[in-house]
Amino acid sequence: MGTKNFQIRLLRTLCDLDEEVAAQEISCQEIPEAIEVLRASVKEAEAEESALETNRREAEKKRALQETESEAEHERLVKSRGRQLEVKTNKEYTALLHEIEGQGRRIDKLETSVLELMERAETLGEELKEKKAEVAKKGVHCATEVKAKEEELGRIQERLSWLQGDRKRLLIDVDPAWLEEYERVRKGRTGRAVVSLDGETCSACHRSLPPQLAYEVRHGEEIHSCPYCNRFLYEPEETPKAVESARPAEHTKA
Repeated sequence: MGTKNFQIRLLRTLCDLDEEVAAQEISCQEIPEAIEVLRASVKEAEAEESALETNRREAEKKRALQETESEAEHERLVKSRGRQLEVKTNKEYTALLHEIEGQGRRIDKLETSVLELMERAETLGEELKEKKAEVAKKGVHCATEVKAKEEELGRIQERLSWLQGDRKRLLIDVDPAWLEEYERVRKGRTGRAVVSLDGETCSACHRSLPPQLAYEVRHGEEIHSCPYCNRFLYEPEETPKAVESARPAEHTKA
């Protein structure tokens, strides 16, 4: 399975791959969520447009009913006034006057309501016109953004497929025992599972290491872990050499 230096380079490369895979997987989750936010924004605007249209129609319908009722009240008023010449007694005449006054008040109230409803329908109509323009603009923006994000998602998924293939090829040369320990550390910790020494200190948890352990990391033939955070340790001055299976060549699209 190769020397310690060879194995540590493999594990460092594996760590790089896993970090990129994790980042790309997060993007694969975030992009569909962002697309849903865009579509939800359009749906919300469409719902507001629909509500305005409903309110405008209701105002128009109510105005029409009030106009019909006002016309009917006018007809009753005309008939009541025509009866003024037919009444025989002062009592009947007084009652008829009260009836005429009541009809006049109802007509005034209905006509005021008709005007208010007309103004409301006109205002809602203007708001609806603006909302329709907003919905159309949002629809175009959403379609453009969704297309771009779906294309981005496709590229990320393609990149993920390449990375996963790279990882499988890399694992062929990794010592199974160290790979098992690497996976255990990676799943139990956030951040990198393979970190460098920082003098006599672990660069991940920043705790001082026993001098003998630091010496073994630099000069020993085994891979050592930090006794506090369990991450693999390596000497930072080491310049990784080209390892055929350590990092496959970058893929490029034709």
